[in-house]
Amino acid sequence: MMGFDENGKVIYQNHWASPKISLAGRIALRTLSVATTAMAVAAAAKSGDAYGAGGFGSMAGTTIEQRTLAAQSESLSDMSSAFSKVANQRFKASKSKGNYNLILTDVDGNVGLRQIDKATGKEMSNIVLNDKNPVYEFDPVQGTIFYKPSKKEVHCFVM
Repeated sequence: MMGFDENGKVIYQNHWASPKISLAGRIALRTLSVATTAMAVAAAAKSGDAYGAGGFGSMAGTTIEQRTLAAQSESLSDMSSAFSKVANQRFKASKSKGNYNLILTDVDGNVGLRQIDKATGKEMSNIVLNDKNPVYEFDPVQGTIFYKPSKKEVHCFVM
């Protein structure tokens, strides 16, 4: 987040990292990504399509086993990409309303929201939610957050 004066000079510049999947979760996802990539390469090599012989669609003169292995290779490659995408995922639940930005980030070692004044870049208040995907709304006039931790509950916090 950056703030500029009317001449374009930087008034403030701050960064609040968004929460991400735990280290153990990222290690597991990376391991699955590497394993599925290895299986995809092995299936492609066994099918005879290891060097891009044209892909699954152009394998007209091949056996059923080769086509099955090529399809398996493509499927495993897609799985590997999906595991990598999830491992890199960051949770985005920041909102900008009125004179404030609410930023989902680490608060006291947990996940929470920090209320940042847009004009100064200073933190006005914060609240711990322990929820990486919070469903909430913010009323900037009253300074109130309406947080929905479940389908049957709504919590109200005054910032």
